[in-house]
Amino acid sequence: MKLSERRNALATTITALVSPYTLENPRPRSLSPPTPRPRRMSAGSADTPRPDPVNMTGFTEEQFVGLVAAITPPAPVNKRRPQAKISKPQHYQGRRSELPNFLAQCTLYFAAIGETRDSERILYSKSLLRGAASRWITPYVEGRRSGDWTTWEQFKDKLKQQFSHLNAKQNAQNQHERMEQGKTPITDH
Repeated sequence: MKLSERRNALATTITALVSPYTLENPRPRSLSPPTPRPRRMSAGSADTPRPDPVNMTGFTEEQFVGLVAAITPPAPVNKRRPQAKISKPQHYQGRRSELPNFLAQCTLYFAAIGETRDSERILYSKSLLRGAASRWITPYVEGRRSGDWTTWEQFKDKLKQQFSHLNAKQNAQNQHERMEQGKTPITDH
């Protein structure tokens, strides 16, 4: 609706609400709706009706503000909280060192979008597998093998079983032993 149409509609509404009132008696003369008065024509046009002027002198400023508030539609309320913008997880190529990062990215992404269904989490994660990981998942997707996972946790465990370091504990211990502080091995401290 154009601004001029809104003004005319507001003026017409106010006129209809104000017309039963007078300056001397600010109470309505009757409870029946006001009878329509003949419209005056504007000077330049013979067929365009012009709304009657509104006499606002019978209202206090407080009453007028209340009247305008009562006939103004409420502004729409946005009840949704703005969501955090989070990147989608990167594709997983099957590199053992990247698996913890991939699973963490997926977990954060699912939390951000509110995905709680295990089947959807598994399906989405499968779609991100590339390279060696894609070759591993393909027989399951094509139905040549049956996946024994039905929950997200089971699927993560299967990925870890397939792509984690074979002996993660031993690898961590070896890395720790190779660490140095300055030129001295860290185990000497």
